[in-house]
Amino acid sequence: YDGGAEEPFTIAFQDSLPLHDYFALIDDHFALRKHLEELRSDLADRTHQYRVIQKRLLVRFKDRNPSPLSHLDTLLALTYEQTIQLTDAIDDVERALRTVSCHLAAATELVLLLIRYRFGLDEENFQALRLHLSPDLCDTVDQGWEEKVDTALMHLLRTSLARSAKDRATLPPPMKVPQDTLKLKKRLTNVVDRLANGGRICGDTTASGGGGEYAEEDEEQAAGQD
Repeated sequence: YDGGAEEPFTIAFQDSLPLHDYFALIDDHFALRKHLEELRSDLADRTHQYRVIQKRLLVRFKDRNPSPLSHLDTLLALTYEQTIQLTDAIDDVERALRTVSCHLAAATELVLLLIRYRFGLDEENFQALRLHLSPDLCDTVDQGWEEKVDTALMHLLRTSLARSAKDRATLPPPMKVPQDTLKLKKRLTNVVDRLANGGRICGDTTASGGGGEYAEEDEEQAAGQD
């Protein structure tokens, strides 16, 4: 020991980011969202059908000379059973979605930390990235985590992490529920790639245009699919 000052404590991560496993969680979360949406649509159809059958039965019961039921009572009972089954299925999917949402939130926190230590982000850049790749999952009927994060990452790629004036001049499309998670995963990969090439959200925002180890597809091609 020579009495000199000790080196400051630092945390580093040198391995590749586990994006493949993270993307699998995103796919699971999105698949449950889509399944829940389909079940709710089916439930709306069944409840509408139930009300229509009820009205027809009431009309026949009030008629002085009622016509045969033509198995409307059987159809009413069957529709009721299907409605109960759908509500049970919705409860199951909602519970599964809450569980997967917790897993995705935890995985997002982990990925954010690994990105920070892998590329040496300071506190300001880390917090800015955390605002765009948010670990706070709050899905609603109209908006979900995937489209909100996708829009936020697209904003990054066209502002702070843009590679050219052409990227900055491109107008973002309106937010909508995507058909799949391909664009989200491509944009997240491109954000990681530009951070790996020295790009920063705050401060020095010069992003290298070269393809890094995480690059899967040029962002201009992804933007052209919007």
